[in-house]
Amino acid sequence: MKADVLSLLCLFGLLVACGDDVHITRQLDERPLIYPDYAGITVPCNISPLNFLIKDTADAYLTTFSSADGFTLKVKGQEVHIPLRSWRELLSRSVDDRVQVQVLLRREDHWEACKPFTVQVSGDSIDTFISYRLIEPTYGMYGDMSLVQRDITSFTEREIFNNSMDYSPHTGQCINCHSYQNYRGEHFQFHVRHKDGGTVISHEGTLSKRNLKASWMSSGAVYPAWHPHLPLIAYSSNNTKQFFFLRDSVKTEVIDTRSDLVLYNVQDNVMSPLLVTDDAMETFPSWSPDGRKLYFCAASLRGISDGKELNVTLYDSVRYNLMSMDFDCEQMTFSAPDTLFDAAAMCASATFPRLSPDGRYMLFTLAPFGNFHIWHKDADLCLLDMKDHSMRKLDEVNSSETDSYHAWSSNGRWILFSSRREDANYTRLYISYFDKTGRAHKPFLLPQRSPQDNLSFFKSYNIPEFMKTPVPHSLKKVLRTVTGPLSQL
Repeated sequence: MKADVLSLLCLFGLLVACGDDVHITRQLDERPLIYPDYAGITVPCNISPLNFLIKDTADAYLTTFSSADGFTLKVKGQEVHIPLRSWRELLSRSVDDRVQVQVLLRREDHWEACKPFTVQVSGDSIDTFISYRLIEPTYGMYGDMSLVQRDITSFTEREIFNNSMDYSPHTGQCINCHSYQNYRGEHFQFHVRHKDGGTVISHEGTLSKRNLKASWMSSGAVYPAWHPHLPLIAYSSNNTKQFFFLRDSVKTEVIDTRSDLVLYNVQDNVMSPLLVTDDAMETFPSWSPDGRKLYFCAASLRGISDGKELNVTLYDSVRYNLMSMDFDCEQMTFSAPDTLFDAAAMCASATFPRLSPDGRYMLFTLAPFGNFHIWHKDADLCLLDMKDHSMRKLDEVNSSETDSYHAWSSNGRWILFSSRREDANYTRLYISYFDKTGRAHKPFLLPQRSPQDNLSFFKSYNIPEFMKTPVPHSLKKVLRTVTGPLSQL
């Protein structure tokens, strides 16, 4: 009853505020068709405006945003662009409350009111910055890719590096695996492959390019994990290959044939073996927030290898478990590996372990086999309760398409993840509120300045990461580092 009264009061307010041109003749029972779908979501109190497109056909459009204390914001047009200053005022008045959104449609000479929807505003803020790689969703082309950081309290976006700046018509260049220490943009790294190859590392104000392949390593350092407070990066060293299929519904598969864990001291420029074995493949390291545990994924090679590498014809028999090792920060020593979650026992494969900042929940991706789940349509996000070791699929956010790489905000209240739910081809970014009861809320598409950007922008968003501070180095400085000298171990 209260909701109906509020809706009538809002409609009356529109009639009074908008002048004689607006005469509502009909109240519709359906909510408006909008893109992206922001109805019923929970957003942080500092998110950028939720600009959207009204897909209903009409001659004119009017959208009103109302806070519980009576503040209103009105936007005309089919493409709803919300002024940033007014949006921030609306959010500040609606913390831990709801914003009601009312869309009016003018058809011929009369106005129709769509059923209003609400947006819950959480008092839990979100980290100001995120970063990602923009890449075309192809299998072999990487001539135009960039690492980008975005202020998600606004629409400000800045490139960290774009490989077209170091272009060569005869030699390609791939940039990948950007990573940060404890959400700090001033301590970051990314790999450059092929032309001007090396690993660009920013540490204590210094930017350098380093060769991280020691003579005893079977391949170079690949997937990184910065220790939260020590000058250490745990890497997996992977021998990665890409395969294509003619008859399978999945046309491509990325496979590790051998992988180990290594530990790099950024300050001393020393690489050390961490976990190097012949009977298993270890990959995707990830530290606990206190830095006293290292999590990773491991797959047994028993029965599916030649003694050193995977038999690639058995690629769909490779299944990774979640593992952990204790780390003594004073003695700089690791314990023996321990199985955290036995995915192989349920004929599944787990990747990308990420522990929540409070240490309570492990978020990871699960699929039937392998570890490059971005290519697996059946990949889902899963949650392991570290208190009772119960596991469940995070059905609140999963879709029928690929749901893969994910990150926790620094306060543990927001999850950022990639998904192909829009069209099964392009990977886009979604945000979900994760409340104190361990439940995720309806995810929403990363807001864009133009709501049609996600429909017309032909790039995939890859490896989303939260950042509390931005990368401080200029694009030109990063370019000089990429094209500059390579430091050796």
